[in-house]
Amino acid sequence: MKKLCILIGFFSVFSTVSYSQNVKEWLQQKKTQKEYLLKQIAALQVYIKFLKKGYSIAKDGLTFIGDIKDKEFSLHKNYFQSLDNVNPVVQNYSKISDILSLHVVIKETCKKDSKQIKSSQVLTSDEISYIQQVYERLLSECQQTVDHLSVLTTSNTLSMNDANRLSRIDDLYIQMQDHYTFLKQFHSETMILIASRIRSQKDIQTSHTLNGSSTQ
Repeated sequence: MKKLCILIGFFSVFSTVSYSQNVKEWLQQKKTQKEYLLKQIAALQVYIKFLKKGYSIAKDGLTFIGDIKDKEFSLHKNYFQSLDNVNPVVQNYSKISDILSLHVVIKETCKKDSKQIKSSQVLTSDEISYIQQVYERLLSECQQTVDHLSVLTTSNTLSMNDANRLSRIDDLYIQMQDHYTFLKQFHSETMILIASRIRSQKDIQTSHTLNGSSTQ
């Protein structure tokens, strides 16, 4: 009986100790879990904070990029508009008036020559037709040069910077000079031909006159 009481007491104490240990371990586990959860919450809050900051930076960055693009677009737009608009310096370029003056001289010379070859009465119909065709082609090429000049010196017709416009005007000036040089040479040859024919006719008439006088 005494041994039984001792055993019961021993198991009772063991159970109490075991229970106390289990409770202690359980509480310790709960405390550990709580600390872990608190750490997770803290980490999550930090992550959210950085995430919000990241969104803010991204938003500000996109806004900044957008501002840059807007400014660049504005600059590009102004640049291309400047290409469309002709600078007064270009419009007042001296070679423009030179081109137009040469064009007027060429037109007046062709008009005068056309009348003269028709009234000369020493050229054949084929020769007259050929000369007129040459003049018509020359005048057409001159008009094309002037038309190109008009495009270069009129706003909103061509996108080109001032340097390129001036360079193209120089090219057109050379073209018109070539037209004028050709006209002078062709005019000279035509006038020589007409003069030669007139002289030949006079020589024939003189010869006939002399021959008639000698016959008499």
